[in-house]
Amino acid sequence: MPKDNTEYIRMLQKQRTRAKAQAVKYTPATITLQVIGNGGGTEPRSVFLITDHSNYLFNCGEGSQRLAAEHHVKLTKIENIFVTRPVWKNMGGLPGFALTIQDTGVPSLRLHGAPGIGDLIESTKNFIVLHQLELLEADTTKDFTDHAMNITYVPLKDPKRTESDDTTIAEIMLDNVNYYDYVFNSNGKRARPSREDRKLMKTTGRVTDIMCYICKLHPKAGALDFEKCLALGIGAGPHLGRLKAGEDVTMPDGKFIKSSDVVSSASPGPIVIVLECPDEDWIDVVTSNAAFSKYQESTVKDDTVSCIVHFTPDDVLNNPRYQDWMRKFGPTTEHLIINEKNVGVASEAMHKMQHQLHLIHPTIFPLFKDVEYNNPVNEGLPGSSIESNSNDEPDQKTETNAEHQTSGTASPNGLILRRCQTGNAFNLRPHDGFQPNIVELTPKKYIQDALEIDGFLDSLADLQTRVNAQEKLLADAPEYPKLVMLGTGSSIPNKVRNTSGILLQFAEDKSMILDCGESTAAQITRAFGKSESERIFKTIKAVYVSHLHADHHLGLIGILKERGKYCDEPVFLLAPHQIIGYLDFYHNRFEPIRDWIKLVSNRDILLNQPILASSTEKDLYEALDVASISTTFVAHCSYAYGVAITMKDGRKICYSGDTMPSDNLVKLGDNSFLLIHEATMEDGLENEALTKRHSTISQAINAGVKTNSEFTLLTHFSQRYSKLPVLPSNADLSQVGISYDFMKVSLSKLSLLPLFYPSLNILFTEFRALLDERAMKRELSKEWVKKAT
Repeated sequence: MPKDNTEYIRMLQKQRTRAKAQAVKYTPATITLQVIGNGGGTEPRSVFLITDHSNYLFNCGEGSQRLAAEHHVKLTKIENIFVTRPVWKNMGGLPGFALTIQDTGVPSLRLHGAPGIGDLIESTKNFIVLHQLELLEADTTKDFTDHAMNITYVPLKDPKRTESDDTTIAEIMLDNVNYYDYVFNSNGKRARPSREDRKLMKTTGRVTDIMCYICKLHPKAGALDFEKCLALGIGAGPHLGRLKAGEDVTMPDGKFIKSSDVVSSASPGPIVIVLECPDEDWIDVVTSNAAFSKYQESTVKDDTVSCIVHFTPDDVLNNPRYQDWMRKFGPTTEHLIINEKNVGVASEAMHKMQHQLHLIHPTIFPLFKDVEYNNPVNEGLPGSSIESNSNDEPDQKTETNAEHQTSGTASPNGLILRRCQTGNAFNLRPHDGFQPNIVELTPKKYIQDALEIDGFLDSLADLQTRVNAQEKLLADAPEYPKLVMLGTGSSIPNKVRNTSGILLQFAEDKSMILDCGESTAAQITRAFGKSESERIFKTIKAVYVSHLHADHHLGLIGILKERGKYCDEPVFLLAPHQIIGYLDFYHNRFEPIRDWIKLVSNRDILLNQPILASSTEKDLYEALDVASISTTFVAHCSYAYGVAITMKDGRKICYSGDTMPSDNLVKLGDNSFLLIHEATMEDGLENEALTKRHSTISQAINAGVKTNSEFTLLTHFSQRYSKLPVLPSNADLSQVGISYDFMKVSLSKLSLLPLFYPSLNILFTEFRALLDERAMKRELSKEWVKKAT
């Protein structure tokens, strides 16, 4: 985190502290359980408990922060995150979430879960810099209580754990470099860390236990009946507050007033249970736990459970023993299912963008596959008999039908089971119960909105003519090599641009990934559909990480986990060698991943200085079917690299990673067929680009000129350019393209991309006008400063 944010964050923290001190005096009047990620397909596993004053997050899979922002869940109100089971699908979004929360001014974040859960963040502290956020691991030996609720922790011991698992000690040497600390010495040169900047961490066994949560919301105080007060002759004064607080009072005239005479009865606090039973081996551990027995078939009304959130797979849900246990909570308890079998749509923004870009070019901007506009949300649940229409082709599907999307059914065995979707909610106060809200897609409207933009239809007609002419010249061009852009934004993901990620397909069965920000695995599944993505993951032979900033590699473990479902073969990991401490730590502390990796240090394949073992080099090049791969240091953070991949036909693809203008990169990319270059800032923001060690768009285009590249593809745009970057009006753009998430383009058809500019400028006219207005204000501000000085 750049230091220039420090004072701003401190100001936000002070404002938050003042507001919170006032708010927590009152019990929340509204409380809702909100599904942000249902765990299915491309969605994370994440459920929020939202109150007037604070929000609470249960599990935080990759992409949780992105969806929370799109669905307007206030991150500024989150100070507690609860993890059921310490696996990547439940906590892969934690590091990015912590960075985002820090920037909102939240002073501290408490992690709740099995002891040791906080070690995940501890192992990432070199690339997740939390100067302004205190990260704490909750004490789970006693209940958690605040102004909203009381949470009882229910620890579940791993039934497969052995004594050796608890005594195995591993010593891991972790990198201790702050990759965000851009320090300059008196000569203007950046200070580089020494090899001594390392730290030793010891781990004692893997954290495999599960933590469940029984959440008892505080009762809502009764309301003061002013009409009764008037009837009893009680006027304005401090006695009203005392009566409302439950205190009996004696009036000045000697009349004794009971609080119960003028205040309605308090509303009991509902109960929510959040649990996970990951497989059938855990069923007995869950069902025999005495902590849950109190709430099963209880005759005490206050002990009735309103709903249970199950982060539990279908094979467990369908097990008769588990169903018998669920049934004991009574017929009114509703069971919300968060697992991989769920379907539905989580983000409208990316679908809208893709439908509109599809009008520009249908194959370079293809529609998503396997999108369920009308889907049977209860398929596979006990007692469900709804048939699936999941084999429909995308162009045969209609707009979302809320009736089909309504989650939940009362099955014949007496259980109310609800397959959840993003948007589903359970209102706990007022107690309205389940709300079948969903994310609705309206493709016809997205297209109509675009076509109604003045001049857009005419521009499409002209574009089609020019594209047809160009494609005739490319009629016999090969499909591969091919680029699939998975993340084209920088730093923090927004609704339509994920953080860095590129799939480079050399052939139908050979590919590699260039950088992998959070949710890159999900982006692959979105881009190809579930069935096709299984094949794609098998084709990935290497993953390249340019540097150890979080937005370039937080998706790595997710890729390893997803690829590991379909392929046992290890993947070549080309990365700064410092990454291995973090991966070893995760392997020893949480889940086994190390056997899926063959590390190749970026330093071992430096241009003109390679020291990689010849046998490893041979295996790597054969796996990808390329002639060579070389790296170079670039001007960004410590151990930041650019890479060049030369194919067997002699064509070279150079990828900058993150960098300022770099002479090293110019040498590496000399005579490239394609230069993929970061273009974070627009022209006019050179000082900001320098501070953050990035390039402006003109600097990126100039790098293409200096390297004599046949084509330059711009990516890694600041999130302020979500729809369209500001391209310089005086630049030659005939060999320059801009990238969007989910863009698929063969190298042989890169020449089509510059043809899109006129139509893109019209499609995003309003957005471009906003950017122009901001640029004008900056210039006016500069002029004002000059005059003032």
